[in-house]
Amino acid sequence: EGMAILAAVFVVVTVTAVNDYQKEKQFRALNEAKEDVDVLVVRDGHRVHVSVHDLVVGDVVHLCAGDQVPADGAVFGKSDLAISEKMLTGETV
Repeated sequence: EGMAILAAVFVVVTVTAVNDYQKEKQFRALNEAKEDVDVLVVRDGHRVHVSVHDLVVGDVVHLCAGDQVPADGAVFGKSDLAISEKMLTGETV
């Protein structure tokens, strides 16, 4: 009777551990996909879409309404530019 209880506990622990591992793997893959955003840049005189992870010094990033700035930079031209710093200061969005 004691061995049956021990076996049941072992099965439950094993199934729970495997399930948690699979969920963690899926969560990491989802986070990587979420952080990989394509942006429109001017590189070598041509407009191309690149990942934010592939930005290099000298790229000119074109931003549209609602875009997040993917890197530090300078603003060359603007038209009705408005910036919300709520996320930086901790205010509710």
